[in-house]
Amino acid sequence: MAAADREWLPMAATALAGSAAVAYAVYHLKKTAPKNRPPSPPPYHWLLGLSNFAHAPCFAKPDLHRYATEWANKLGGVYVVYIKGPFYVVTDALLVNQVISRGDMGMPKHPEIYRTTDEMLTFGLPQLFSTADESADIFRGYRKGLAPCFSLENLKKSFPKVRACAQKMVSLWETQCLATGDAVITDSWMSRATLDIIGQVGFNYDFKALDSEHNEFVEAMHENLVALSTSLGEDPIGAILAKFTSVYEAVKSRGEPPADDQSIGANLMRIKKPSTGEPFPEETVFASLTGMLIAGYDTTAATCMWALYDIARHPDVQKRIAQELAGAGLLQVPGQAHARQLEWADLTAFPYFNAALKESMRLHTAAAMGTFRQCPKDAMLGGWHIPKGSTVFDPCSIHLAQLDVLNSTCSTRQVFDPQRWLGEAPTGAKPAPTSNTVHLHASTTGAGPPVAEGSTASGPTKPSFATPQGHAGVPPGKAMLPFSDGTRSCIGMNLAYMDARTILLAILSKFWLELDPSVGSHAEVEAAQVMALVLNSGVPIKLRLKSHVPN
Repeated sequence: MAAADREWLPMAATALAGSAAVAYAVYHLKKTAPKNRPPSPPPYHWLLGLSNFAHAPCFAKPDLHRYATEWANKLGGVYVVYIKGPFYVVTDALLVNQVISRGDMGMPKHPEIYRTTDEMLTFGLPQLFSTADESADIFRGYRKGLAPCFSLENLKKSFPKVRACAQKMVSLWETQCLATGDAVITDSWMSRATLDIIGQVGFNYDFKALDSEHNEFVEAMHENLVALSTSLGEDPIGAILAKFTSVYEAVKSRGEPPADDQSIGANLMRIKKPSTGEPFPEETVFASLTGMLIAGYDTTAATCMWALYDIARHPDVQKRIAQELAGAGLLQVPGQAHARQLEWADLTAFPYFNAALKESMRLHTAAAMGTFRQCPKDAMLGGWHIPKGSTVFDPCSIHLAQLDVLNSTCSTRQVFDPQRWLGEAPTGAKPAPTSNTVHLHASTTGAGPPVAEGSTASGPTKPSFATPQGHAGVPPGKAMLPFSDGTRSCIGMNLAYMDARTILLAILSKFWLELDPSVGSHAEVEAAQVMALVLNSGVPIKLRLKSHVPN
């Protein structure tokens, strides 16, 4: 055989060996794969298809929610992805409730995964937001020690500070925007207002964020939270922590807080280990302070931004809210007497306004990113087997579950319809009546679809979110989970509701809102969304302000 004829032999042998290796790998994976395993989406790239990292690149992207939505639509409410081994993803509304509940199906946070967070935040020491052991001192001590900060009594005492910040922003809008005709960029304004609020209410600290257009804290948080959520940037955690050193030093320098000071900062200084009565390490206190600051302003800012956007793009909704406010003497109309001042009782006095806020929160969940959980025992979720010790991940699960649970068809679940929360929606969802008492959380979560008697979730979830199974079994009040539920629910949810309602009512009582043409169509806005620790917009949401027209 000539030498030239033999040149192809090494290449052919290599190709044959490679094909055999691939065939064996596929055979081995199929042979060793657990029975009744949930479906899996296609790999990010075919070269990753046989690895344990088949979908890892997707989870480093700021538009992760688009992948999660597409996968859920095709595969159903439970599927498995490969990031560093198998991660079982849950997006079905009923199953999400089970995973995050206190019941038999409840799953704790994954200790190994969140240990990485501890390494970054507290040099390996456990802290409230990441600890998986709910019997540990850090969890019991901080959940109990911070509870007085968010009692209705303390929130009512804090309300004048929140109102003052909201009114300050509205006055600035009147001067800078209404008078000049300039558009309001809601992203920046909401972040600055909510940072000032959490600073003053939570830590007796003035960030002065509303005093200038640029604020180093707001700008650092926006940049580094996105980097943190996608694991990008050199040290996003370090950059965030550095910005809050001055707050911690200010709180610590005050010494022992007075008994009547129930602010977050004061209680952080008081909390002791339940088992020994000793104070927590300084690194733990600092990390908890930073976490409370971030959670206390960023999610509320996103909630307000999206609510203003949704209301502005629906003039009929805005008109009905204006009618509610006018009936209570809160609407500011040129040529008429000044509107009265917003009061504490007003926060739950307007059913339609609160329905509009709730509907916006359903479509644009503030705490959109999910958590990593560990399955404590062999379990069945939606008819699929989840092995003991598995990682159960709910990326965007709250976001997806809320889109889905109240609607039976894809054509209506993404429609902004506040009436669904008042028993007026075509879907027939009838919430429990809103109480007249000023209880911030009850009036916002006691709503959901009627529970069908004898309904159960059995068998694998159908591979379509258009006709999900088991949703009739979601208990009333569990259909909306913007702050999660169970033992890991957001401890500051009542503060967030108070802040959002106060800010939005202050704005809507003064201005008629219109979207700036530069915002583009709703489809363009939705396409530009990015998913960080909160659901932000990829483009600025600009509003045009007008005075309300007298009737």
